[in-house]
Amino acid sequence: MSGGDAAAPRRTTVADLSVPAGLEVWLAQLEDLSWLHVAGRDPARLRIVATLLHGNEPSGIRALHRWLRLGVEPATDLWLLIGAVRAALEPPVFAHRFLAAHGDLNRCWTSAPSDPRTRRVAELARALSRSNAELLIDMHNNTGHNPVYGVGPRRDAVVLAVVSLFGRRFVHSSLALGTLVEAMAPHFPSVTIECGRAGDPGADAAAFYGLSRVLALDSLTPLDAAYEDMQLLGDPIRVTLRAGTRLRFDRAPDAAADLTLDPDLDRHNFELLDAGAPLGWLRGDALPLCAHDASGVDRAHDLFASHEGRLAAARPWIPVMVTTDPIAARIDCLFYVVQPLAR
Repeated sequence: MSGGDAAAPRRTTVADLSVPAGLEVWLAQLEDLSWLHVAGRDPARLRIVATLLHGNEPSGIRALHRWLRLGVEPATDLWLLIGAVRAALEPPVFAHRFLAAHGDLNRCWTSAPSDPRTRRVAELARALSRSNAELLIDMHNNTGHNPVYGVGPRRDAVVLAVVSLFGRRFVHSSLALGTLVEAMAPHFPSVTIECGRAGDPGADAAAFYGLSRVLALDSLTPLDAAYEDMQLLGDPIRVTLRAGTRLRFDRAPDAAADLTLDPDLDRHNFELLDAGAPLGWLRGDALPLCAHDASGVDRAHDLFASHEGRLAAARPWIPVMVTTDPIAARIDCLFYVVQPLAR
């Protein structure tokens, strides 16, 4: 059931798969970047599901494991890409985004290979891109409080229909981060599904319910009113810490921190913050944040204002994917700023 030659996954049926009841037992049987092929009712069509590209985001793999255990035949042939298995199993389980020796598995899909792991990524990227897939979904979690939403560089009918099976929000993003979805979007409809906060049973339930619907439907269109009430957002700006910034999350300024942020900031995900909305406290006059848009322009001074040690929103904006995990903020980002899109 493990990976192997990137060009030839072993085709099997759900009934023939030997998937043990214990998720961790099953994962221990797999390699990093395992690629499985499950036969569906219509072998002429293909859908792809990726999950666990980050080892601390388990809702997708929990949903997939539960679905496989049911023995349900998918509507189409199915390729399963299961990513950072070793990071997920590193004690404590589902606590590590990636292992230091491996790097971030969802930031290397569009770059030149430089070691055996990224060469494996490049082989898989070529094989996936040459497939005739009608859809790829990549299932993730957040580290802060977030509703379920979709994000990706395509805003076509299939993508929005699929997102509507999970939730009511979609972020159209042209940021270049090196993700799997970025690499596959030029070839076929591809979307990331953010299932909610890691460890939240509601996120696990949303992942299973949405995945089950995607794999069961014979057709992903017509849409009818599937996304009439969907919140559409775009033009994301990625907010990160400047190098060397000491960050804390607290309800009062921490004298040892360069930046102290409100620990409830993630409660404002997908809400419009007014100009002047308080965000936290600064130690010193320098703004310790970068805010790069898709063109690489730093918009930090357009988004943030400081006065007498207080950090606030300089104008109205909507935060999404806010984290309150200092480690996640350091190795990835604090959040994204988005704007409403016209329909």
